[in-house]
Amino acid sequence: MLWPDSSGCVAKACLLCCDRHRRHAYATHLIEAGVDLIEVQKFLGHHSILTTVRCTHLTDQTKHHALDRINGLMDGFGIAWGKVT
Repeated sequence: MLWPDSSGCVAKACLLCCDRHRRHAYATHLIEAGVDLIEVQKFLGHHSILTTVRCTHLTDQTKHHALDRINGLMDGFGIAWGKVT
């Protein structure tokens, strides 16, 4: 259901909502493509990284991609008692 904005204009409120959704989708796709969160923050013009985090909607694909990257980094380390090689 569409709700009118304060001036009673449904179309204007819908356009603003759609723009916000496009920005959120854009941010999410950038993160999924591996773009650094700080870079996404700059692209969107946010002053706070927390704003950027709130507008990105991470998916299972993002989670798996992150786990693959972390595991790839960790595979390069050798861990022995008392030292990391």
